[in-house]
Amino acid sequence: MGKCKLTMAVDYYDLIWKSEELFDEQHIDRFLGSCAEHGINAIQWRLSVCGQLLYRTKTGDMFTGQAYNGAASIAKLHEANYYKCQAILERFDPLEAAIRLAHKHGMKLYPWLTLYDDYGVQGNHASSIVAKHPELCWRSYDGENYYLGVTSYAYPEVVEFRMKQIREILSYAGDGLYLSNRSHSRPPEYNIALENFVDKNPEICYLEWIKANRTFIDKSQQAAIGNYGFDPPVVEAYINATGKQPEISEQWSRFRGQYFIKFLEQVRREVEGQLSFGLRYEPDAPHFVYGKHFFDWEQLVDGDILDELHYALPENDDVDLKTLYPEMFKPAKASRQGWCWLGHEKLEGTIQYKADTIKQQLNQGNLDGIVLFEAYHFLEKPDYWQLLDYFLS
Repeated sequence: MGKCKLTMAVDYYDLIWKSEELFDEQHIDRFLGSCAEHGINAIQWRLSVCGQLLYRTKTGDMFTGQAYNGAASIAKLHEANYYKCQAILERFDPLEAAIRLAHKHGMKLYPWLTLYDDYGVQGNHASSIVAKHPELCWRSYDGENYYLGVTSYAYPEVVEFRMKQIREILSYAGDGLYLSNRSHSRPPEYNIALENFVDKNPEICYLEWIKANRTFIDKSQQAAIGNYGFDPPVVEAYINATGKQPEISEQWSRFRGQYFIKFLEQVRREVEGQLSFGLRYEPDAPHFVYGKHFFDWEQLVDGDILDELHYALPENDDVDLKTLYPEMFKPAKASRQGWCWLGHEKLEGTIQYKADTIKQQLNQGNLDGIVLFEAYHFLEKPDYWQLLDYFLS
């Protein structure tokens, strides 16, 4: 196997959750040491727990480490982990430790911040800006609802809120920054249905509702595509530019996408190290409502904003990446990384099969490296370390 970049995506909250022992600084050191030993070059370290941050931030959005005032079935699922997170934050700063220990083991570390995930399940981990100003989230076409947790970068208040977080993160002297558009936020129809279920069934885990209502969930999210983002300042600017009201269309999507590009340009001016962004999803992914929100992928992969762009590798082996992501096969300034879900059903089977599948995707996709999502799989299934050995062989 030729030389390529291998990145481990670490959601620290999940490592704490999945570990029987407290995943403290010693555990971080051992895990990162194993990553380096098995050929990992870089670490993406997720700071976001939806709208809160799992490090000693002074921004006012530090993860509370306490059970929130939500429904019993949801609180019970996470309560034990809240107390573990609280204990960790009292003992040490996870971000400082992760950067220091990654460097100790010869790897780069990129703090990972989500940009559209400021609400959580029933608002349990809402950021301070969404809690105080829900009107700064994407507004529906009819003006009646807001997509809570999905903040609009057309508002200067949102941009400054995020830049304050970014400046603090950069002060920790990591090796750059990874910004993500993935989200746990869901449309109002979803939230209302879940709330009704939890009210009537307080002792039943909400995950049971999700399992039993997958078709409804997919339909509610599909219906939301294109129906949100009609934020007053963008609507006003569009009317001034075109002389007409915005409609759900490609023209409108491209117009409002400019605001996100301007935000990224501001971030670029402050990030001296590597700036990465992802994920580039297949447009019709049912679980990703923002799939048709316009991100100018060609500009991002071949412009001067990003150093690295991440692509979600599809579940199906027979998908033609050249059709799915055409700009992936054109000359580009930014490095292109393939984001691989280790939990995909298509990757079930032997460790050798998983490694071969990843190699096939890497070779087909004109990619410079692979991001392995996510780290907790290596706790639950220690033989996953063999995957890296097979992959590099």
